[in-house]
Amino acid sequence: MTANQWKQKGEFVKIFDNEVFVIDEGKHNDKTMVILHGYPTSSFDYYKVLDNLTSEYRVIIHDHLGFGFSDKPKNFSYSLIEQADIALQLWKTLGVNEFTLLAHDYGTSVATEIIARHNKKHITVNIEKLILCNGSMHIELSQLRFIQKL
Repeated sequence: MTANQWKQKGEFVKIFDNEVFVIDEGKHNDKTMVILHGYPTSSFDYYKVLDNLTSEYRVIIHDHLGFGFSDKPKNFSYSLIEQADIALQLWKTLGVNEFTLLAHDYGTSVATEIIARHNKKHITVNIEKLILCNGSMHIELSQLRFIQKL
């Protein structure tokens, strides 16, 4: 699959005045999985496993703002807090309140912010399962690239 074919599978949803690219497939399933991709890539990372996942889940994966096909606004801080705001608003817009959360790399940091809000009861989503892959949960142990340090 090419990136253009992936783009054709998705749609753009306006979240906080920005266009966010979203893949939303497997809507016939009762369970939902939301995916937060890593750095410096995009939702395209999941093109080989999407069909397998949609056999069991409705799968929603978006490109974080500044990544992939989503907008890249100049006057945006790209903080993890703002990326969490966007993900939560997107899921709300799509009518998703109960899900399995799969996060990879940079996405684990966004997921950590969402989990902190969930634990403090600042949001009312139901995270049924949490899957964290290749994340730098302990920043002191990570081996950051030069661009990440900047």
